[in-house]
Amino acid sequence: MDRTLLLNTTFEPISVLSWKKAVTLVYLGKVEVLKEYDREIRGVSICIRQPAVIRLLTLVRSNHAKVKFSRRNIFLRDDHTCQYCGEKFDAKHLTCDHLIPRSRGERRPTTGGITCS
Repeated sequence: MDRTLLLNTTFEPISVLSWKKAVTLVYLGKVEVLKEYDREIRGVSICIRQPAVIRLLTLVRSNHAKVKFSRRNIFLRDDHTCQYCGEKFDAKHLTCDHLIPRSRGERRPTTGGITCS
């Protein structure tokens, strides 16, 4: 089953949730859906597409990001879109660039990576 990436209001990753928890947050109106999977979740009174990336509508302060810095999470955050040319690609054709290399003082790698082709 696919998981859902949860971002805070400033688009920083907070955690990865189960689809059940993500749908609950959507139903309660606590999050905004940024990206969806093709799969539909059907209930008695609701039918929505399964969320892939969601963003909280209220600020939640965190001491540090709990989401692993990985190629997959960066690609999900950027919607598989190259940040240089704006085109979408399959994950196998994408790489991850560091905007500010760690050797130049980047302390938070989760905010320094972008998707590129």
